[in-house]
Amino acid sequence: MTASSLRLAFLGLIASASLATSTQAATLTLNPTADTYLRGGSSDQSWGGATELLISNHATVGPFTGLFRFDLSSLPTSGISIDSVTLTLKSNANGSGTSVTMNVYQLASANADWIEGALNGVNSGTEGSAAWNNKANFTSGPNAALDTPWAGSVGARTAGTDYTNTLLASYTGDASTAGTSNLVFTSQASISSTVLSSAGGNLNLWIGQPTVVAISEFFRITSKEGNATATSLVINYSAIPEPSTYAALAGLGVLGLAATRRRSRRV
Repeated sequence: MTASSLRLAFLGLIASASLATSTQAATLTLNPTADTYLRGGSSDQSWGGATELLISNHATVGPFTGLFRFDLSSLPTSGISIDSVTLTLKSNANGSGTSVTMNVYQLASANADWIEGALNGVNSGTEGSAAWNNKANFTSGPNAALDTPWAGSVGARTAGTDYTNTLLASYTGDASTAGTSNLVFTSQASISSTVLSSAGGNLNLWIGQPTVVAISEFFRITSKEGNATATSLVINYSAIPEPSTYAALAGLGVLGLAATRRRSRRV
C-alpha cells in the first residue's frame, strides 16, 4: 500500500471517528410549563394554582383528569431519532385504591390552547382558565359569552376528539400507600413518534382513566406549584448524521480501494 493509500485510510478513520461523535446520545429533561386537573364534581372551578392534582376516579366528585404541558422548543425538529421517553409524576400523599391506573394520551390539537390559570378550587370567573365545563371557562358575568367548550365533551372526555386514541404510557400502583414516591410510567413505542412530531412546540398530555367508575381510586400528584421539578419528561435522543457525511466516507473508501488496486497492478 502506498503512502497516499495510507493517508486515505487514515482520513477514513478520522471521518469514522467524527461520525461516531456526531451520533452521541443527548438527554433533555423537561418539567411542565403548565398543569391542572379537571374535576367532574366541580363544573366551573379551576385548579391551576393547586399544589396537588387528583387523577383517576372518585365515587361522588370525579372523575379527575390531569392536564400537563411541556415546552419542546429546545428539542431539534429534524436530524434526530428518539431513543426513549420517560414520564415521572410525584405522589404528593396517599391517595385511594390499591390498584389504580393512570393512562397517558396526547391532548387533541383543538384543546391545546387550554389556560392553566392561578386559581385553586375557585370558579374561573374573569380568568378564563380550564375547568370541567369549558376549555376557557368564565362562569358568569360580562365575560360569560367568551366560554369556549372542549372539542368533544365536558371534562375533555371524548376519545379521538378531546384526546388521541393512542396510548402513550401508563402507570398502575397502590395509591393508598404511594406517600411521596416517584411514579415512573411505562412508555409505549408511540410516545417517541409523538414527542418527535411535537418537537419545536408544545406537548400537551391528558392523564387519567378513560373508563369512569363510581369508585374512589385516585392518586394525589404534586403539581408544579407544589414542586416545580416534581414532574419530569426525560427524552433521550441521538443525532442522525447528514447524508453528505456518509457520502464523504464512501468517497474516501472508493479512493482508497482504487489506489490499492493500482498499486497491486504495478507489483
